[in-house]
Amino acid sequence: MNATEFLIAHGEKLAVGAIAVFCVWQVHAVLTDETIRPGADLRLEPLTREWSEIEKTALSVRPPVLKPAADHLGRMKERFSGAVPAPAALAWLTARPDLPPSTLDRLFLYLYEVLPVTVHAEDRVGTLALTITLPDSVRPADKRHSDARSVTWARNEGGEVVNTAGVLGIQVEVKLLGGQWMPLNESKLSNGEGFIPLAKLPKDGKLSVDCIEPWSEHQFRARLVVRATGLPPNPSDDQLARSSRLATTILVWRGRFTESADNNLNWPLLTDRLRRERQAVAAGTLKPEQTLLAGTLPPVEKPPTWVKLSASERLYYSLWGPETAVTATADIRFALKRVSQGTGTDFAEILVTRKLIDPAGGAAKWTEPFVFKVQPGEAVGKKDTAVPNPFKTGEKKPVDLDTPFQLEALKSDARRVWYWEVRLKSRPGAPGQKDFEVKPYERPSREATLRNPRSPNSPPVPMVQLDKIPRPTSTGIFKVWPWQYQDGYNELDEFLADPAIFKTYGKEPPRPKEFEPTDGPLPELIKARPELDLFPPKTHYLVFGDGRLLWWDDVNKKPRWYPDEPPAPKPEPVKPAEAAPVDKPPTPKAAPDRAVPDRASTPRAP
Repeated sequence: MNATEFLIAHGEKLAVGAIAVFCVWQVHAVLTDETIRPGADLRLEPLTREWSEIEKTALSVRPPVLKPAADHLGRMKERFSGAVPAPAALAWLTARPDLPPSTLDRLFLYLYEVLPVTVHAEDRVGTLALTITLPDSVRPADKRHSDARSVTWARNEGGEVVNTAGVLGIQVEVKLLGGQWMPLNESKLSNGEGFIPLAKLPKDGKLSVDCIEPWSEHQFRARLVVRATGLPPNPSDDQLARSSRLATTILVWRGRFTESADNNLNWPLLTDRLRRERQAVAAGTLKPEQTLLAGTLPPVEKPPTWVKLSASERLYYSLWGPETAVTATADIRFALKRVSQGTGTDFAEILVTRKLIDPAGGAAKWTEPFVFKVQPGEAVGKKDTAVPNPFKTGEKKPVDLDTPFQLEALKSDARRVWYWEVRLKSRPGAPGQKDFEVKPYERPSREATLRNPRSPNSPPVPMVQLDKIPRPTSTGIFKVWPWQYQDGYNELDEFLADPAIFKTYGKEPPRPKEFEPTDGPLPELIKARPELDLFPPKTHYLVFGDGRLLWWDDVNKKPRWYPDEPPAPKPEPVKPAEAAPVDKPPTPKAAPDRAVPDRASTPRAP
């Protein structure tokens, strides 16, 4: 048998045998390879440590920041929402035969944004402090799009064509609780209609306003007063042609113009959209309030006499800004010292003090609080009350301590939350991780309810008896809110020290708010401030009344604060150790015929 016949007869057997030998050799090599087998150290701790490092590295990786995709679908919808121009041969089917051609293509439009004004009010004991914040100008120096306080657009088109726009001032209104809005005339800068010219408004926007009615809630709002050579609302073709000749082609916009993603407006596209919408309104397929021009401000039909405008300018009012409210107080402060109930005659001891102006021109001072014993139904305070003169020691003077309130009811079995305890507790199923638990520290208290009969719409005024809140001593407390209570707080001493800034939280201070990890201000903060390297929480976090945020950092396994940690409690004063009593030696008895000499009068030997 030659080689060819041998391979034909036995070749397959040889190949199968070689493969079998190779497989057996590979299995034997794997079974005897010591490099892929675990070593002698089979403990769980190294594996757990390595897994913790892997988990920590995975958590520290920031999520990718993806750029928003272009709104192709929105642009397509906008194109298809427009009316399709009909051919001239079929114009009689879609539009009136006498519809004239649009004159918008001949207009040179401008855009002027008018934003609302922000007002903040604070009580100043007898007066109110208003802070007017005008909107900031954020538009760049664009030739046809602006939000500046004053702007002039000029172009040469067969002669100089000038369009102008600008802020004349602000108009402020005030409303008492249950009343109607009325112009603010309590400011010296106002003209009687609540209008304050921009030139008279202080640069810091701060105004001092007289209190209209003490102990009542005052609400304020403001808006801009603007002049502009604006386009007429819903203009006809004749008005459009006249506007082009008279240079009144400004779109006075209500707020920010959001139709463009940036500050470079596509004016041909904008003009084409206005033309198509105008044709759709004329054909009855689109309502005027659905067009782009619906976002413009309407001009004032009859401008007031105190406004000076040029022949081509119109007057506009911005939208009212957000309303702000403050309870105006007088130069009198009072606090509940004690409630007596169930001992015969029910009464309340109310401390009343007043701030007096030094006739010599010195600093104003508060009188020594006078204690009034008031029964239910009686008025709080009294005129011509004799109190020590704060400017002359040893003298008394009559002071008007009358208030508009009367005592309505007493309650001696009330409950009051002194403060909120924030505690750390172990998280179930997560060794080494913690969660926050908020618990109230509640104590018995006494209350009195006052009411202002001069203002029937005003709500009752609850008062709690001043307490001496001791330093928290419970174990396991992480923090105490409000922070000032962590060192103890004597409300009576604080009221006597400065009645103007004294503040009590009533029946309970505001509870720290709890938010889930995906809700509240923390997710936005982490997204907006990546340089802070903040790890998001896994469970709920807390937001306190002063704006501080508290959450548990699972990666570093510690609590995290933003923007900073509140002040730590002051160290408790250490009392000096009492010395052991010393036994005095017995006094020697004198002999009958000799007296004991006085040590102080006995002369010393030289």
